[in-house]
Amino acid sequence: MRIENKETITSLEVAELTNKEHKNILADIRDEVSKLGEDRSRLIFQPIEYLDNRNRKQPAFNITLDGVLQLGARYDAIIRFNLIQKVNELQNKIKAPVTMKEALLLALEQQEKIEALELKVIEDMPKVEFYDEVTGSKTTFTMDKVAKILNFKKIGRNTLFDILRKNEILRSDNTPYQSYVDRGWFRLIESKFTKLDGETCITYKTVVYQKGVDGILKLLLNLGYKKNSPENTFTVSNIAN
Repeated sequence: MRIENKETITSLEVAELTNKEHKNILADIRDEVSKLGEDRSRLIFQPIEYLDNRNRKQPAFNITLDGVLQLGARYDAIIRFNLIQKVNELQNKIKAPVTMKEALLLALEQQEKIEALELKVIEDMPKVEFYDEVTGSKTTFTMDKVAKILNFKKIGRNTLFDILRKNEILRSDNTPYQSYVDRGWFRLIESKFTKLDGETCITYKTVVYQKGVDGILKLLLNLGYKKNSPENTFTVSNIAN
């Protein structure tokens, strides 16, 4: 079914995807309609009827991709993730636009909406993620552990150092600029050792506070890097092992 040539799914499908009762999905949609007003809501929510297993007419809605994203903002991270996957699936079925310009504009518009919702999913992930569990603590992490905690695709310790240097957060020797030390992102650990000839040398190691982990997370998201799937996220137990 379509609303003005837009791909849609039904509220029944949303109920199945979210593992909620259909009557609750209907209540949520009606609440969105009341908040959006008739003119806006009719562009994304279309009242319909269906026959139940006793052949009775029952209310439902056709919902556009925009409507799915609008509705998804009400729910928790896992439900929003499932709805995003459905939107991606439907996008692949949309008829190709007539011109290249239309194709690019459509792709950009849909991608922006999906990325905005994906960002909210990431921000609202359950508090099993290690960096959330130590919020506000004095704990510091090596850059290797930060890369594992944040769990972005193809970003390990060395790549993370490189990104921070290019964005003028770390110097060429991987020590932080003073402004980021003052912000509470980093701490420098000083180590001394003596050479065979008796000369004393000093080295510095950059470690990261929780505030720095949060700042690096936002930086990577703003730069367009993608996280690995949630099941690959590191927790307190497997970081410690």
